[in-house]
Amino acid sequence: MLDELISRATLAELAGSAAFQRGETYFSVGAVGPLIVAEDRVTARVEGGETYQVELRDDDGDLAHDCTCPRAADGYFCKHCVALGLAWLAENSASASGTKAGREPWRDIKDYLSTQTPESLIGLLLEVARRDERLYQSLLLKTEQAGEGGNVARAFRRAIDHATRVNGYVDWREVRKFAGNIDEVVDSLAELLKPDTATLLVDLAEYAIEQVENSLEQVDDSNGEIGGIVCRLGELHVQACTMARPDPADLAERLFELETTLPFGVCSFDVKTYRDALGNAGLLRYRELVETEWRKLKPRTAQDGYDYQRAKITRIMEQVAEASGDVDELVAIKSQDLTRGYHYLEIAEIWTKAGQPEKALDWAERGLA
Repeated sequence: MLDELISRATLAELAGSAAFQRGETYFSVGAVGPLIVAEDRVTARVEGGETYQVELRDDDGDLAHDCTCPRAADGYFCKHCVALGLAWLAENSASASGTKAGREPWRDIKDYLSTQTPESLIGLLLEVARRDERLYQSLLLKTEQAGEGGNVARAFRRAIDHATRVNGYVDWREVRKFAGNIDEVVDSLAELLKPDTATLLVDLAEYAIEQVENSLEQVDDSNGEIGGIVCRLGELHVQACTMARPDPADLAERLFELETTLPFGVCSFDVKTYRDALGNAGLLRYRELVETEWRKLKPRTAQDGYDYQRAKITRIMEQVAEASGDVDELVAIKSQDLTRGYHYLEIAEIWTKAGQPEKALDWAERGLA
């Protein structure tokens, strides 16, 4: 689809005249590195004030773009994207006019590799791995999983520590590389989602989530890349727990700890998300834990300031009540904080949804008063 999406007119329209002209200059002086072309995307490095990683891709029939420069981070189609687009047009024009029209680089590479001996391929891969830290880590983890290494859990923890290590503040310019390193480890973790290794994945996913969340305190994740990776880890954890069936009480205790102690709480460790893995025994233990903390809280007054821990325990109690379907319990929980009219409205809406309009009217009138 790229040949239908990329044209000089499209690039000029997306970038505007000033950025398009600067992009032409970048292209004309050879600032665009070798193109890497897949079926629906083209990427390359573009040399500017710094080296920028640029990508153009087909997004459901629209030309989407990414660049690591500040202008693109603000949502603009930057001069580096223009330069990449012009380089792609030039390369395709040259291919079309030559004897190898329509060649696909990935297919050519695949055809070449298919003619090589295993020894040559191993040597080539090792050579690249020596220069590419992410590939090295991926191969190392695969080696451990295959039984060639000493300890799979230790190898994964070491890889997680390496990927999440932060030396100073990571600003938005560096986030893509930081996220890519973590994503590579998550790809390897996903390979453990099998019956014989699901128990290991439960522990490793928890460890990875904790390490990534702690690193977020020193990372500008304003575009949500790291948060998306944490959510992916959370999904893996749910799937692994459902597959491995750890002890329900132990699982409930770990989930409650994660839900109440992680600094950002990107993904949920609540009873609704883990209902199947917890079972009745786990749900009961989770309820015991949250009720213990809930009993320590007094009704909130208008003079009380915001209490983050109180808000968190209240939210968990509400989730437990919602999961059980006990409307009276849910109302009792929400009644502990009637410092704003909106809180009365919430309770009135609960009773309305439960099909009890008289109680809903009573709470609405109390809220108005």
